[in-house]
Amino acid sequence: MMLYHGSAVPGLTRLLPFQSNHDRPYVYLTHSPALAALYAHNPMTRPNGWFTYRWDREGRLHYDEYFPGQLTALYQGQPGYVYAAEAELPAMDKMPWIYLSEPPVPVTSCQAIPDLMAHLLSLEAQGALMIHRHETLSDAARESIRRIVVREIDKNALREHPESEYALFLRRYMPEVW
Repeated sequence: MMLYHGSAVPGLTRLLPFQSNHDRPYVYLTHSPALAALYAHNPMTRPNGWFTYRWDREGRLHYDEYFPGQLTALYQGQPGYVYAAEAELPAMDKMPWIYLSEPPVPVTSCQAIPDLMAHLLSLEAQGALMIHRHETLSDAARESIRRIVVREIDKNALREHPESEYALFLRRYMPEVW
């Protein structure tokens, strides 16, 4: 099956495992080129990340702005690459859109994206990605986001580590939650 991996690194011929939220390093792939494009730019260094997407019951990909102008702030003018790889891998149980590989994965092809924001807007126009701008969210949705971010702050003890990259990111973009 064709799987995809988003990266800010050009010229990859093999996708190498890296440490993230799991117990050992993996290559992370997805069946969705649109999701891979979201991962083609990470505003923080690994293992941190800021990827506010979700899937609905019909299998549609949604991107939610957790703060005003998030899409522009994080993706405008950012280049990225969506790598394709032919691989037969099992999907994760709790995240069936993610596929993991312990060994490196050879790259089949690569799509260079000069401006990720323009690309994401194009995906939105094609119906491959539903973007929810912060200003259009209901009060209930904004309150839900606030609770999610507060849980992240508490879970990661960010108030005890205000100099951490994650804490600085949240204080910059979501000072009202801090």
